[in-house]
Amino acid sequence: MFILSSGGMSSAVIMASLIELDPLSTLPVHLTYLLLSFVAAMGGMFAAMFLWTDPAPQATRIETYLAEMFRRARASSTLTGSLMLITMFVSLCVVYWFAPWRVLVSSDSTNLTRIAVSPDGRLAASGSLAGEVHVWDLANGTDDRIGRHNSDVVALTFGPDRELWSAGRDGRICFDPIDPERSITLQSPDDLQSNRVYWLEVEGAGRCRAIQGGRWVRYDADTASGAIVDSQLPKLPTFVIEEGVLRWGEFPVVSITPSSDGRWILVATGFRVGLWDAERQQWEWQQSRTDTVYLASFSPNGAGVIVTSTTGLHWLERSTGEERDARKLRSATNVELIPGTNEWLLGDRSRLIRAGAIRNW
Repeated sequence: MFILSSGGMSSAVIMASLIELDPLSTLPVHLTYLLLSFVAAMGGMFAAMFLWTDPAPQATRIETYLAEMFRRARASSTLTGSLMLITMFVSLCVVYWFAPWRVLVSSDSTNLTRIAVSPDGRLAASGSLAGEVHVWDLANGTDDRIGRHNSDVVALTFGPDRELWSAGRDGRICFDPIDPERSITLQSPDDLQSNRVYWLEVEGAGRCRAIQGGRWVRYDADTASGAIVDSQLPKLPTFVIEEGVLRWGEFPVVSITPSSDGRWILVATGFRVGLWDAERQQWEWQQSRTDTVYLASFSPNGAGVIVTSTTGLHWLERSTGEERDARKLRSATNVELIPGTNEWLLGDRSRLIRAGAIRNW
């Protein structure tokens, strides 16, 4: 009974650790982890049984009792114990080699705010509350800090040649190619009422467009400047600007994300998410939330909306805003599909995780 109960307790601890490292997997995957964890934990108990030596003379009564228990079990269960040890070794190999996760960053002080993946799926970028921008090699998990903003990073995007655009909360936009010596800081238009950048997308070599201060702005690295281009792009919702802060209702806007065709605009505050129809100039739906929202974006196939919040990842129907699926996590800030794979890059407040496929997402 002692071995069984200890094995159960140990497997529960291992199970909890695996779920924490692999937050995107579904219940069947976690149940598989539980089975493997239990077998591994039981193997560990039998390993202790076979490797236990006689206690020292000053051993406690508990140590003496355990030694006697293991001695008796060892005398009667050699074959069983050997099989358990072999099973434990195979199980650990399966968990190590096939578990669909890799933690690239794990630090309580990192405070990730935004992530992006290059079009070729080989690089990732992360920004933090401290203003640091890192570029990661997804093949081996190595990184190189290539920049720093004066405020927390609020937008990141890669270009076709893996050049990186980034924006800080203060409106400072940087064009950072892989060669840091070519880094350029671009000047925002003077007639913006708010400099806060909510979204960036590369349009071509050295050019990108942004949603900044509730306006469309196009930036050119050659001139190191930007120009407002509202008349050329889909009309955004009207926001109230108070002391340089965009507000939708009573709360500040935290994200504005257009669909790939520009027809739909996702808007999120800390406690509300809405879908704006840019063609008909009206809200398709609005949803109040009890958790704190960090970001709302469209799913890769365009059929859904992914909301990251303090309670994890939430998949909503694009047409109705109804929640269909969720992945619980302590505090999810970003999620991006890695191009050319079925894997996802997940960012939460202190970790950057490469995770396995999310069914139906």
